[in-house]
Amino acid sequence: MATTPLPARDRAVVVGASMAGLLAARVLADHFSEVVLIERDQLPEGAENRRAVPQGRHLHSLLGRGDEILRELFPGIRDDFAAAGAESALSTREVRFVTEHGPLRQVDVTDPALCATRPLIESVVRQRVLDLQGVVARDATDVTGLIAGDDGRIRGLTIFPHAEGAESELAADLVVDASGRSGRSVAWLDALRYGRPPEQTIQSDLAYASRRYRLAGSPGTDRFIVVTAQPERPLGMAAGIVEEDSWVVTMFGYGRHRPSAAEEDFLPQLAAIAPPDLVAALRDGEPLGPVEIHRTPTSIWRRYETMRRFPRGLLVFGDALCAFNPIYGQGMTVAAQQALALRAWLASGNDDPRAFFRLARPAVKGAWDIVAGADLSIPEVAGPRPVPVRVVGKYMSRLQAAAVDDEVVATAYFRVLNLLDPPSALLRPGIALRVARHALRPNRAPARLPQTEPAVGN
Repeated sequence: MATTPLPARDRAVVVGASMAGLLAARVLADHFSEVVLIERDQLPEGAENRRAVPQGRHLHSLLGRGDEILRELFPGIRDDFAAAGAESALSTREVRFVTEHGPLRQVDVTDPALCATRPLIESVVRQRVLDLQGVVARDATDVTGLIAGDDGRIRGLTIFPHAEGAESELAADLVVDASGRSGRSVAWLDALRYGRPPEQTIQSDLAYASRRYRLAGSPGTDRFIVVTAQPERPLGMAAGIVEEDSWVVTMFGYGRHRPSAAEEDFLPQLAAIAPPDLVAALRDGEPLGPVEIHRTPTSIWRRYETMRRFPRGLLVFGDALCAFNPIYGQGMTVAAQQALALRAWLASGNDDPRAFFRLARPAVKGAWDIVAGADLSIPEVAGPRPVPVRVVGKYMSRLQAAAVDDEVVATAYFRVLNLLDPPSALLRPGIALRVARHALRPNRAPARLPQTEPAVGN
């Protein structure tokens, strides 16, 4: 029986040089002679914000599983982060996580967490990728379309380098679309008559406001603080230490409760939801920049693995595949998990891109389930809430209540939040029994934060 020869692995092209694109390039460099990163922005020399990463000024988090994968792909990278000025937090022992039931038990779950701004994280990873043999970056360049061969396989793309001012072609044995949330492949595939993928969406109508500070004093021993949104108060916040002895403080809200863009509103609005010790350290501290606003109205999962036809020679990666509500800090970690799926797909010899999408699906689904469950607990978020969703939502509220003082439940919860375990781990009999026992205890008033009426943004 004749076998189909494997395609050449001379050149791979990655569209987008943000975190997802960089992680894809790292894996591709082990399998292709040349890897070309195409980026529409002018890439900075160091840790600078970029126009193509509008969320870069807001607080970012590399979750536990993402940190494990990053260290596997780039041995010694934590030393590089430290040399660049990044801070760390000792697992969840230095992370204060507050739900409607009060602060959760602080437990050891992961190695020290990376605490840095998105530009610093990206710059360190970018330098490690560009140091790899065969990897080159072509920045200030737009991708204008795909090139398909007579057999339907993607053979390259058309590009428009800004400096040259003329369109040209770039041949490729594999094109990876890591262009971000906009999902360039949707339009490309439609133009090539493959149709569009089915989509799952959650209309969260989320907005967030961030400001960087140098604190006066400190909020105890904690180096990262999270206050979740609640059904009756759809506002939340997160704050964490980053490089240069500074903190990034991000406030988020759903629907009409989105934070104000006015600088004079930032601290009063934050004071309605944040721990008083953090607010005091901010009020007496020094703002290091303006209030930055960003909106993310929709989480979207493009189900490419279900398409009946999909061209070989093309993959979709990162936010272009699935873009989450950013307040859960999953984006970089899910991209790292997709990088492992890409490595497994390349090693398998299966040339069907849908096989990659199926390999990536468990990681995407685990993060998606967390987002869907949390967002749909907020009344302002539009979407169906069938009985199973409501039952799981009630169970999760009880689990968070148990995690206030139950170390075993708190550990299980933080392992899921860090994408170290799937959400189904929280339904294991041992955990469910502890949650049930806690729920049967005599009622007691939860340790709530002071509540005042926050300003509502425009």
